[in-house]
Amino acid sequence: MATSAVPLSEDDRGSGSPSQRSQTSVDDPDSFDLTGPNPTRDALADGIVSLLSPTLKTLDEGFLSTKRSQEELSEQIALLTDQLKLISAEHYCPIDLDGYVTRLGNIKGKINVISSVLHSAQERLNKVHEQALREAARRKPLIEPSPVLSPHSSQSSVARDNNENPTEEEDQPIEEPSASNRADAD
Repeated sequence: MATSAVPLSEDDRGSGSPSQRSQTSVDDPDSFDLTGPNPTRDALADGIVSLLSPTLKTLDEGFLSTKRSQEELSEQIALLTDQLKLISAEHYCPIDLDGYVTRLGNIKGKINVISSVLHSAQERLNKVHEQALREAARRKPLIEPSPVLSPHSSQSSVARDNNENPTEEEDQPIEEPSASNRADAD
């Protein structure tokens, strides 16, 4: 399979700078000039910046307001701590409650962990229950034998099972065979 070399014109060879070429080749790594002017790239960059700038501005404002509120909260906590120390110093408690407070904090943490475990177990149990109900509903038609009925009455029972409104034909009662028909059947 020999390929013949076809001479290419200057336009076909892609001479000139990459920004002067109308198309770039993916195979030629020198064809990608990321530093030169590229109107498509510049337009895309401007579009992305214009899309993201309102979001970034909102995030910056939210960050600054959060930072300010955290600083205010820190100041309030410091003031409250100082006031609690003053109250604690004025009212001496003969019973040391620090150990009990620590134990209560530990117990609260354990209760939170147990609550979380119970909550996740309840969610898993609910999922298993839903799957069991779906499986039972799927198997119910397979397990229950269908009664042997006339074609007319089986259509009626299928319509009732599917919660559909029966048709006019199904509303009519099944007629008893007349005496002449019974004699013919014997």
